[in-house]
Amino acid sequence: MKTIMNKSVPIILLAFGLLGINSQATEPGDQPKKVDAKPSIEGVWQMTRVTAPMEEAPGFQEAPTGVAENVKISFKDGKMEFIPGEPGFTHYTYTIDPKKNPKQMDWKPAEKSNQDGGTNYLIYKIEGNKITIMFNPETPGKRPVRFDRKVCYVYEGKRVVEQKPEAPKPEKKKSKSKSKSK
Repeated sequence: MKTIMNKSVPIILLAFGLLGINSQATEPGDQPKKVDAKPSIEGVWQMTRVTAPMEEAPGFQEAPTGVAENVKISFKDGKMEFIPGEPGFTHYTYTIDPKKNPKQMDWKPAEKSNQDGGTNYLIYKIEGNKITIMFNPETPGKRPVRFDRKVCYVYEGKRVVEQKPEAPKPEKKKSKSKSKSK
């Protein structure tokens, strides 16, 4: 059985398909229409689990504890970023079609060093503050048709909620009553 070393985050990112390897699509030419990203996907997502299918046996292999937790994915205005990223494999553009079932997403490398990586065809779902993203780089040009971790790479994460600092409360001024005596 292959093992993934904890200190080798770049290899993990490579192994889990962040290098722009082509993925699955339902049918040739079935591209998602460019849809403005809804607030439901925009924001920063902290990965909580990353898995890949195993070559030697049915099932999947999970990234070691601590690896997924060090990766965030940011979605904003059609641009996607892996944080931290790998040189050449950090910035992507994306389009989504949230009306499809399952929802569809395409990632395309935005960096010149990865332009030959092509488009990744993915599916995703958002349940409350949790996201699941799935693709299979072993079948270029095809998108997964259902969520099946045994044959696909899977990223699972939770929305990062920004903690806004509390605004200082205005001090209450003591009212002074003026009394007039004559």
